[in-house]
Formats: sequence, structure tokens, C-alpha cells
Amino acid sequence: LLLLLVVLPVASLGWLGWRVAREEEERAGREYQAALEGRLQDIDALVRRLLEARWRELERLTDDLPQDAATLRSVVRRTAIVHQLFVLDPEGRLLHPPPGMTWSDAERAFVERTKALWEELKPFRGLAGPLPQQVQPQVAQQIHAPSAAQPPGPRQAAAQRAPVQTLVIDSAGSGNEVLAQNTMPGENKGWIAWFRDRGLHLLFWRQLASGRILGIEIDRPRFLANLVAELPDTPAQSGATGSRIVLADENGAPLYVWGGYRPGKGETAKAAIHLSAPLSAWRLECWTPAASAGAGSRLTFSVWAGVGAVCLALLVLA
Repeated sequence: LLLLLVVLPVASLGWLGWRVAREEEERAGREYQAALEGRLQDIDALVRRLLEARWRELERLTDDLPQDAATLRSVVRRTAIVHQLFVLDPEGRLLHPPPGMTWSDAERAFVERTKALWEELKPFRGLAGPLPQQVQPQVAQQIHAPSAAQPPGPRQAAAQRAPVQTLVIDSAGSGNEVLAQNTMPGENKGWIAWFRDRGLHLLFWRQLASGRILGIEIDRPRFLANLVAELPDTPAQSGATGSRIVLADENGAPLYVWGGYRPGKGETAKAAIHLSAPLSAWRLECWTPAASAGAGSRLTFSVWAGVGAVCLALLVLA
């Protein structure tokens, strides 16, 4: 009977302590996860600000831009962010590079890799005519013109984005998979992301007052260089502490890494998010030591240490 009087209270106390510790550990884990994701969302907001700056730069560039071939080719030569550009008439026919004239090798390659955008998909105007059979609607985030008002915080901005239709087309073995993200109805400009040669490409498009469509391909190496310049540097000394953040491309390959922590073999990221559209094929991953989230584990140890002390005291009294 005396042994029963000792075992029952200790067992009850141990079960209650285990349950409290487990709930506390789960709560601490959720809070830690939310903190890591919040950190990644702040970085995503930085990337969005860079895109908004490029958006405004391209808006200014295309305001009242002359449409003659000499001027357009000059824009490509002297504007670092512009890789190449095209102009379509209101019916979607190519005006620049001008058909019937000699094209440079760069212009010829550009027309080839963007042909599916303006010939098969025609995502720029909302658009006239039915979509091709191979186009499949999916859900993506809205791409819209940056507001001139005070921008919301990163979390509020993410919450305010409305889903719009995303169109995906595979151009019959051409290796040109198109991911076109339209603006809301009534918008006359937007971003388009598409994949070519295993890489993500960005194109800014704008419908001019004349009805013509101007498409500007962003220079990918230049954009990546500008993006990396905005991100933190990796500390000179790295080790087993701190954290590690990876910006990964559409294939999961690192584009940029910073932070001193070196994950072990087989370790997985503690948190990961996709960047906001139009870069939603890229991911941010955060790696931290397991001990970083150890508040719940310490509580569990404290609870069981207390239960052990109570058990020992009761045995001594018995």
C-alpha cells in the first residue's frame, strides 16, 4: 500500500509534466518556425523593392520612347538592365526587330527564345481569342504596378496580393517553357517569367497608347549582381553557430549563400519560402543548428528532473 501511495502520485505527476513539456515544446517550435519564416519574408520584401525599382526605371525608360529601330537598338546598347527588346503591333505581329532587315546574332537569339511569348501565348492584353489547348491555368500571385503611396510592411504586402491566373505552355519540344503572369484586367503593363535553357528569365511588358506592345528582357546576370549587392555578406569566419540562408534557383542550386553556419550531412532547412512572383520559382532557405530551437527541450529536462527529485524524496520518506 505504501508503495502504491508513492507510485501513483509520481506517475501522475510525471504524465502531467510530460504533457506540459510537450505542449510547451510544440509552442516554442511554432514560434521559432514563425520567426525564421518572418526573417525570410523580410528578405523577400527586399527583393520586391529591387523589382519595384527596376519597374519604375523601365516605366521611365518607355515613356514616350521613339519606335524607330535605331533608337531601340541604342536603348539596348546603353541601358545595363536591358538585355533585348521587341515591339508588337496591336494584333501581336512583330515590328522590332524589324522583319525584312538584317538582325544581329543577339536579336536573332532573342526572337527565338521569346517567340512563344508573343506568337503562341500572347499574354499581354488579356487577351483576344481563346487560349491554346496546351495552356493550363494555375494559381499565382498578382503582379501589379507598384503603388506610389507608402508601401505596406512585408507581411501586410504579402497578405494583400490576390491570386490571378497563371498560364503555362510548353512549346512542343522547343525547350521554352513559358510561365506568364498577367496583371489585373485593365492593367497595361506587367512582368512575365519564363524558363529557357534551364534558367528563369524576366520580361517587362507595356502596352503603349498606340496599342503597340513593348517587351523588355531583363539582363539576368546584371539583375543577379544587383540583387546580391543588396543581400548581407557572409562573415569572414564560419562555423557551427549562427545561421545560413540560401537563395536557390528554380533547380534548387544556390544562387547566393550567406551566414556562418555549416549544416551537417543530411540536414534539412529549418524554414523555406518561395519568393514573391514573378520570382516564385526561386526559394529562400534558412538553416540553423538544432540547439537554436531548444527552449522546449530544456523545459522537458527541467520537468523530468523535478519529477525525479520528487520521486527520490518520496522513496526516502517511505
